[in-house]
Amino acid sequence: MSINKAIIVGHVGKAPELKHGKTGAAFCSFTVATQDNTSKDKEAKVDWHNVVAFGKTAEACAKYIGKGHLVYIEGRISYKSWEKDGKKFFGTDILASHVEFLEKKPLDSAIDTVAQAMERVQYTPPPAPQPTLADITTEDIPF
Repeated sequence: MSINKAIIVGHVGKAPELKHGKTGAAFCSFTVATQDNTSKDKEAKVDWHNVVAFGKTAEACAKYIGKGHLVYIEGRISYKSWEKDGKKFFGTDILASHVEFLEKKPLDSAIDTVAQAMERVQYTPPPAPQPTLADITTEDIPF
């Protein structure tokens, strides 16, 4: 028995680009960034994953997700190699069997930028009013 399964949750780096193969089957590829938060360093290590989706999943990815969107990807790891200009290259992809969109964001990059800026604004609520001695009665004392 063997298992080849990958599960990642991260933010889309390169937005999906829908393409069609020789048989007309839809596919798209995009990148997803994950962070290693176990490091004791101040900066978390970022890993980039190449993701490939097929069929209806590819069409949905191309339609509904864009750069910066948080996604859940489940699939299997695939290794590939190719030659270009006499040099051999190697790559690793996650072939997505399941994709979940974990947040709803518009695909318009200008709106994304505004939304991201608004998320960075920190709201500090006003301090809660403190009771004064005039507000405390004998019924408030537990003994």
